Amino acid sequence: MSKSPSRALLIVATLGLFLLWSNSFVAMSYLLGSERHPAQMDWISLTIGRFAPVTIVAGLYLGIARRSQAILVFRHHFWRCLASGFLGVTVYSFCLYWGIAHGIPAPIASLLTALSPLYLMILGALVLREPLTVRKMVGFGVALAGLSVVAVARGGFSAVALAPIAIAAVAPLVWAIQTTLSKSISRDVPADVWTASYLVLGGLPMLLALPWFGGAEMLALNAAGWASLAFLSGACTLLGFALWSWLLVYLPASTLGFTVFLNPPLAMLSQWTLARVFPDTFVFALSQDELAGCGLVLVGLAVAVQPGGRRLAALEAT
Repeated sequence: MSKSPSRALLIVATLGLFLLWSNSFVAMSYLLGSERHPAQMDWISLTIGRFAPVTIVAGLYLGIARRSQAILVFRHHFWRCLASGFLGVTVYSFCLYWGIAHGIPAPIASLLTALSPLYLMILGALVLREPLTVRKMVGFGVALAGLSVVAVARGGFSAVALAPIAIAAVAPLVWAIQTTLSKSISRDVPADVWTASYLVLGGLPMLLALPWFGGAEMLALNAAGWASLAFLSGACTLLGFALWSWLLVYLPASTLGFTVFLNPPLAMLSQWTLARVFPDTFVFALSQDELAGCGLVLVGLAVAVQPGGRRLAALEAT
């Protein structure tokens, strides 16, 4: 394996990843009709519309540039790859999009993804033998307190029905399981090959269903809708999923999981910015309590992932 990248590069890569993923909640809510404009897609057509083109691009990449490596992945890790694709593509998207389509605002949806660090902390300890340190537990507690402040400032979850929250809360659980499956072989399979492989297996049913579900909705999209869908497919999926797999090579799954706490504050910042640039399309107001809560989230994240004076490479999972 090549020399581990610098800590600065890992930090920049992580921030770049969550700048992409935090904006995905804004794009999702726009397409599903949670902003000023009516829905352009439903939760099924959005999932299919997002992943059908991804399947084509990922398949072409494997066939042209990574054919031999892809054959080895499918030969030796087929069932793990299939499970990762099914969980990370189908189940995750269906649960999250169904929740947003049934009334969960984008910032609240991003808050629900903060369950991932808890799941990954537990799975990392049980499955990957990653240390469950006091630092991680304290950091999780501080970040969770910050999220609670944000949730209360936004009126809590009282305005959102319980069923959408319960369904959407399944998404971070299956993502944590998919991450654990990926981490287990992250040193044996190149990140780009693994990502493209499970995207192909997970997205193939979407591609086959496109003529009946999602195709008509895609053709009817306006320019902003196409831009949102392209952002979800290209930046958030092809680039974002590959970047996540690459980070898993060098960071413990539980440590990387804590970076999911970046999603809520960055999603709020993105929507706040868009609301001021495009006031006819986006709506958002940020209170002082929300700012304080976001600050707590970032403090908790810093506590959890801070290596305590040791080189970051020393934190790699054994």
